Amino acid sequence: MDSTAGEIAVIDVEDPKALPKWWTEADLEALLARNAVRELKEDRHHADTRPDSAFTDASLRTRDRRWEVLQTYLQDPSTAVSLMRPTGRGQGIREINERFGVARDRVYAWLRQYWQRGQTVNALLPNYQRCGAPGEERVPGDKKLGRPRTLSASEPEHGGMNVTMEMRDLIAHGAKRFWGKKVDGRTLSKREAYQRTLETFFNDGYKLEEGVRVPQLKEDLPTFRQFRYWLDKSLEKGKTTKNRSSTSHYALNNRAVLGSTAHLSRGPADLFLIDATVGDIYLVSSINPQYVVGRPVIYLVIDHFSRMIVGFYVGFEGPSWLGAMMALENAFTEEVSFCEKYGIEIREKDWPCSVYPQAITADRGEMVGYASDQLVPAFNMRVTNTPPFRADFKSLVERQFGITTKRGIERRPGWVDKMKERGGPDYRLDATFDIQSFTQLMIELILFNNQSRRIGGPVPKDYPLNPDREPTPLSVWNWGMETFPGLGRQMDRRQVRINLLPRKTARASRRGLVVHSCQLHYESATAKAAGWFEENTGRKKKKVEVSYDPRDVSSVFLRRESDGDIEECPLTPADQKHFEGKTLDEVHDYHERRRNTRHRGQVQRLQDEAALNARIGALTEKTEQRNKELRATVTPTVNGIRDTRKIERDQLRKSQAFTGGDDKQEPEKEQRNDEYIPFPS
Repeated sequence: MDSTAGEIAVIDVEDPKALPKWWTEADLEALLARNAVRELKEDRHHADTRPDSAFTDASLRTRDRRWEVLQTYLQDPSTAVSLMRPTGRGQGIREINERFGVARDRVYAWLRQYWQRGQTVNALLPNYQRCGAPGEERVPGDKKLGRPRTLSASEPEHGGMNVTMEMRDLIAHGAKRFWGKKVDGRTLSKREAYQRTLETFFNDGYKLEEGVRVPQLKEDLPTFRQFRYWLDKSLEKGKTTKNRSSTSHYALNNRAVLGSTAHLSRGPADLFLIDATVGDIYLVSSINPQYVVGRPVIYLVIDHFSRMIVGFYVGFEGPSWLGAMMALENAFTEEVSFCEKYGIEIREKDWPCSVYPQAITADRGEMVGYASDQLVPAFNMRVTNTPPFRADFKSLVERQFGITTKRGIERRPGWVDKMKERGGPDYRLDATFDIQSFTQLMIELILFNNQSRRIGGPVPKDYPLNPDREPTPLSVWNWGMETFPGLGRQMDRRQVRINLLPRKTARASRRGLVVHSCQLHYESATAKAAGWFEENTGRKKKKVEVSYDPRDVSSVFLRRESDGDIEECPLTPADQKHFEGKTLDEVHDYHERRRNTRHRGQVQRLQDEAALNARIGALTEKTEQRNKELRATVTPTVNGIRDTRKIERDQLRKSQAFTGGDDKQEPEKEQRNDEYIPFPS
């Protein structure tokens, strides 16, 4: 803009031969008024404003060389305006040509580029990115494109060949068929896809060899590099990656991750995440440390909002509801007494987690089924499960397993060394931790995690950052409990345990409350008072829901309908004799063994019964034959049956008396005759 003349210099930014023109302010206002000229918010022709580190050294050298030639004339306002006017432009360009030896047409091009791109130093950057016609496919001719082969120097006949349009189409078909999707249920490598493409599309027919059709490949074949180049150009990468993998694998490993899970929880105890893994360490028996008992199952329960580990469980219950139940019981109740059992003293504020949440997220393992369904009514919470193979839906707890292994388990005695040399010592024999000491180790790791581990990711909105201390899960939990009260709810330990226990329908019978398919019977004062155990009362047998612990069937828990209190119902005395203190698996095993024993002895039992029936039949036949012979001469009578019974009894007593010694002579039997002597009447 020339303020002395009241004129404004303008230039067409899209004309490759444009030069500045001068308009008056009145001309510009008139053009704006009739919309012949409009103001743009963004200038797509403006010079690149990125820092010098974003450009190549060659581009920077070219820019600096151009600026070195023009800066004397462009930094002086009078000469800069003179170069924009036709009257002074020619003289200025001749002076530059004579002083620096730069051709005048090149000076014109530099000045035009400087004016069209915003009159900054970076406006003089070269357009190297446009060199070589990027994005345009070359039309191959007779000369081989690309780098010549090393072999072509000594053997010109092996100089290679250009890929024609027909070959491109065949490569595209082969790439789509053998690389763009699974083949016979598996994904092929590019080398395998290349071989399959040659066999299918680049053959001169087939030859029968030993009854097998073998493709005869052509002489002129595309190389693997050519195949790979045109494969990448012909296939859409995102779609190909999705087709080559399963939906869950693509979603877990390849999809764009642009969102966040921060919106899933409103504060502490709003959402808990639970998951289990097999620990990478071998433990020894707490009964006899000489024996290795295997790897423990570790459950972690994490608060989504604060990243706080609110509960855990270590044991040998393979990922199941029992393990999850123990972890949830630990998360829902206070931790001071729990740590005290393992010889670790803490204060309430060191691990202030004794509430149950509004919702729980698990991974379709132990939290799918009837046992977990009871969490909804018992605790008034939501239970959600992630899709299969989608660990990213609960990445917090998944990552915590890795942190726990790295910090507390790795390099410990019995650690699973996955890089162990073949033939090396067995790391399982190095195990020294038992379940008790390993639980102590986990408590120490959790206390460190909650109190000292900094939160690496973003913290909740409005969290007051302390310049002297980085945020930790414990500090975020405490701040959140004050800022968002009422999300976590409390329940006494006994109530929590009963609500977490699995439930069964019990049926009242004369022998007690019948629970489980193994027919365990339990007493109940409530049931007895209500007459549930009585027969023939004209009422249907009562069915109620009871909670049970499969680790000990000694009692079940009945929630009374009248007042909601919990009644503990012990086994009946008849069942206590066999099943007191037994696990449910042991009871089922007992009945299974009884059934197996019965089945194994069934053939012998049937054989013995057959022998018994035969002997009884023979004896019966003998007595019937005797009666038949007797009835041929006399008629049976029941007269005088009492006196006859007395005579028979007296004779039997004399013959069975213990006096007289073992050598007592048997009374001689009367010789039988056919004369009938009637009994006295």
